[in-house]
This record gives sequence, C-alpha cells and structure tokens, in this order.
Amino acid sequence: MQKGLKDSGIVMPNFGNVGGELAKEINEEPEVEVETEEERRD
Repeated sequence: MQKGLKDSGIVMPNFGNVGGELAKEINEEPEVEVETEEERRD
C-alpha cells in the first residue's frame, strides 16, 4: 500500500505522534512505539 501511494505521489499525513497527543488529552502516559525495520526503510 505504502509503495503504491509513494509511486503515485500521494502524501499522507504523519500520524506518528497521535498516541502521545491523545494520551495528553486523557492525562495518561503514552506508549513508546518501536519503529520496525520495514518502517525505517519506507
């Protein structure tokens, strides 16, 4: 899916920090996400 979007020139918004922002809203500690090797390549 990501490759198809990239090849077509479509840019999707970055939702990488959405969990942290939502956690702030409900006053909880955000979970730490570990980036996978595949995500790093993309």
